[in-house]
Amino acid sequence: MPHRALSTLVTGLVWFATLAPVNAQTTQTDHDATCTWTSTIFPSSMGPAQECNWLNNGLSRQGITPGTWNINYLNLSTSLQIDTYLAWVTTRPAMDCGALHLDARTVTRTGGAEICLRLEPETGNPPAVRWIQAIRTNCPIPGQTPPSFNEGNGFVQYIDNFGNPPNDPFYDPIGLANGLNFVDAPGRQCPTDPCNLDCTWQACVFGCTYEPAPPGGRPTVNFYDPGVTWGFHFTCTPIPTPGAASLLILTGVLAFRRRRAGAQTQAE
Repeated sequence: MPHRALSTLVTGLVWFATLAPVNAQTTQTDHDATCTWTSTIFPSSMGPAQECNWLNNGLSRQGITPGTWNINYLNLSTSLQIDTYLAWVTTRPAMDCGALHLDARTVTRTGGAEICLRLEPETGNPPAVRWIQAIRTNCPIPGQTPPSFNEGNGFVQYIDNFGNPPNDPFYDPIGLANGLNFVDAPGRQCPTDPCNLDCTWQACVFGCTYEPAPPGGRPTVNFYDPGVTWGFHFTCTPIPTPGAASLLILTGVLAFRRRRAGAQTQAE
């Protein structure tokens, strides 16, 4: 077995083989008259499903546990390939990912990341997979978040399957994916002025196969290791208005003059 370098991203989450970004677009920034917004992607890594606490906690919150499902962990003969991984702001770029296509979209004061994963249908790999993605974030979208595990520090963990019926943890078909490719392009928008925001969004995603429950039995999901972890950090920072900047300068000048006057009085 080839040597795998350990990479610890978050306490309790150990992944292997930290990968260099696929695209040079790792950080993007835009601004208007009163706000600056920046998106930066995290380095992607690969690792096993059992080591992704976000996955295990998110599944548990949906009642999917070893006591209710048969959960198996298998290995891919060829790891998932990352064909596109980049940060974006304001305009989310169009992207082709195998037979899948993501349209471009422009919305001011937005930013995020987009990714394209590819499964190689080689000997030892399943001919096609379904996908399960788990998310860890401190900026969930209100009203669009499945049952979540609360870390207690402002972060929640959940399965990315909002809109699915119970006992359906899969990203497809609600997300843009097929048996060989996975596409996601999450983003967030700065609040109205003041535009303060500090958002972290991380995910681990796995190819899986699924077997429905036989009569009197339990459904089965097979996770294929390694999966991919990825995500982005999005910040929004107010730009001081010219009047506010002038006021700051004037305040500084007055304070300096008062200090000089006080010093002269003491010297006299």
